[in-house]
Amino acid sequence: WVQILNKMYQPDISCSSQQDYFKYATGMFLWEYLYANYGSKTMHLVLLDFKSGKSFEEAIQKELNLSLVELNAKLSEHLVHVFADDN
Repeated sequence: WVQILNKMYQPDISCSSQQDYFKYATGMFLWEYLYANYGSKTMHLVLLDFKSGKSFEEAIQKELNLSLVELNAKLSEHLVHVFADDN
């Protein structure tokens, strides 16, 4: 999952409609995780930072105090739980 997440931060890569759907669906699970674990106010601040020109990595470093590597590790664990555990 970490390798997949690392590739998802490259919006300039053209994807097929199936890949776009995969990115959207995966992003939905991840965004729900971030809201549940960091709260809507913090995630709103991430979006404001992102909107103001910071990269996503800069925004999460500032607001979540995590590097992109650390965040991807946490998100990967969550995706394993969502997709691999008996859910």
